[in-house]
Amino acid sequence: MVLLVGADVDALTALARALRGAGIHVSVATGRAAACERAKSGGYHVILATRSVVEPDETGLGLLDTLALELTEPPPYIVLAEHEADLGTSAVATDDFPELMRRIDEVVSRGPSSMRPDSSAPSTFSLGETRLADLIATFGEEARTGTFTIVTARGSGEIRMQDGDVVDAVYVRVEGLKALARLASERQGRATFFPSKDRVVRRMREPTPALVAFIVEHGHEMDRLTEALGGVGSDTLLSTTGGNAPTDPSHLIRIVASKLRVPATLDELLDSVPAPDAAVLAALVEIDRTGRLRRMGRVDGRVHLGAATELPLLRANAARARAPGFAGPGRIVMAATPSRLSVLAHTIPSLADAVGAREGQSQVPVPHLLATLRLGDSVDVDIVALPLVPAYSPLWPLALAGASVLVRLDAAASRPLEDVCATHLIPILEAQRVVPGLDESNAMHVARLLRAAIETSAFDG
Repeated sequence: MVLLVGADVDALTALARALRGAGIHVSVATGRAAACERAKSGGYHVILATRSVVEPDETGLGLLDTLALELTEPPPYIVLAEHEADLGTSAVATDDFPELMRRIDEVVSRGPSSMRPDSSAPSTFSLGETRLADLIATFGEEARTGTFTIVTARGSGEIRMQDGDVVDAVYVRVEGLKALARLASERQGRATFFPSKDRVVRRMREPTPALVAFIVEHGHEMDRLTEALGGVGSDTLLSTTGGNAPTDPSHLIRIVASKLRVPATLDELLDSVPAPDAAVLAALVEIDRTGRLRRMGRVDGRVHLGAATELPLLRANAARARAPGFAGPGRIVMAATPSRLSVLAHTIPSLADAVGAREGQSQVPVPHLLATLRLGDSVDVDIVALPLVPAYSPLWPLALAGASVLVRLDAAASRPLEDVCATHLIPILEAQRVVPGLDESNAMHVARLLRAAIETSAFDG
């Protein structure tokens, strides 16, 4: 039994294959921490370690010092020379295979012949010291069967292996390749491998070397794309404007654009799309390149419709805003495309006097309640969304019944909307005239618009 220790995964893998071809059982560890965890299972006749991990680091400890602290009887070792300058009486060149085999036979012949590793003992690794991709590559080379249980600050996950193949992965709410790539990107947490002979359902069929190459490249792509996207914090809301474009080159871009018709954070978006995170991020970067991505910061504090001295007049106007013959609160209808109404639905709760609708946002573009303005003294005003989708225009009169004014945020479906408003004698307030450059994600803009709508309702009423 040989434990092979170094930092260069490719070089270790090549040497491990050569040793296995000579009939030697080999385990691989990338770095000192991983070597200590593997060595704790016992049974290794000799450790082959590159000079870079044998020499002391900034802590003053080398591999042998670290092993001596962890084990009562560390195995004997052979130093592997990575460079010609490292050669000496105690070092063997990695490409001098005959000499390496001679030294291994010499060391093993001096040791006990009954040493066997405890293959049932779990091994624990720190993700801050050992990359998960390296662990998967190593355990794949060793044709191990069992489960990696990974615990991080975000939650827990599992990677299941069968005879060295990764057959399944789950992490919090995602699974498969997406989960594997996310787990491999974690740099804090612990991974524990529990050996097992139980067979599990195979949901992943790619060869382990291909998976390792993918997750390494995926990590590089995530770094590059995150930098390219820029300006997206954990609490930044993202949305798309204008819907899907005819020139969108991929189905995934169309899916991402469709998802962001309702504002969401980057984490929420990544969780909602099954594709690997880097692919979703690439689609988002392309949407941003075409100018259709909107970033919205969350509002700190609540925005009032007006100053305290203005509220009595605002309340009086709202009380007069009820349409003749209709009981209950006054109704103001906000007409816009579904994507703009979705943004508005996230902004209105930032108003100090607004109470969001219990049923939340509608997933179908039909009229629905956005919020109710509670102005005091039992004076309420309902804010109703009217998505401007012509296919649902037969339902528009339901939203306009009892309304005192319609606020038009954009020119979508202008002719059908004007016709139905004229039929029901509902005045139209053009939002861009009241608030030039209206941004429905800006709570101050929305407050100004609603004040103007209430005043218009009172005057027309």
